[in-house]
Amino acid sequence: MRIELLNLILNNFKGVQHFELITGGQDAIVSGANGSGKTSLFDAWLWLLFDMDSRGSNGADAAKTTKGTDFVHNLVHEVVATISVDGKTVTLRKTLVENWVKKRGEAEQEFAGNVSKYWIDDVPAQLKDYSAYINALIPAELFKIISDPLYFSEQMRWQDRLSMLVEIS
Repeated sequence: MRIELLNLILNNFKGVQHFELITGGQDAIVSGANGSGKTSLFDAWLWLLFDMDSRGSNGADAAKTTKGTDFVHNLVHEVVATISVDGKTVTLRKTLVENWVKKRGEAEQEFAGNVSKYWIDDVPAQLKDYSAYINALIPAELFKIISDPLYFSEQMRWQDRLSMLVEIS
């Protein structure tokens, strides 16, 4: 299976207000000064696919914008990617919003959790269906092996490394 990234759009993701990377399926080199958003770009891709970032944070912690050590509230965090899977174009989209409720008789709204929503080709999807679709494209473990040069030697359990090497040989 051949998967190519055509474009990746970030909105309110980890301090990146809006950014669009257009690759057209070609190789891309991302460079810039420290703090310019290079890691956030990779984290957005990981969050869209596997609900995690490059440091292992997951869910809302992997996506939310921070100011110092506090989250910036009431933002819609969104990542959209258009990919080509064996020549067929597919659009994946994921959003995260905070759920604030105002209880009867209370003056202030109260944070009641985060809500994630998923789409495949602009069709809303449940988490289990979205995850199954992504896993059919590329399992998370395989993605880690091919995208992180240190994953196999430093993060993968030695039993899994041994099993993989025996299978390859």
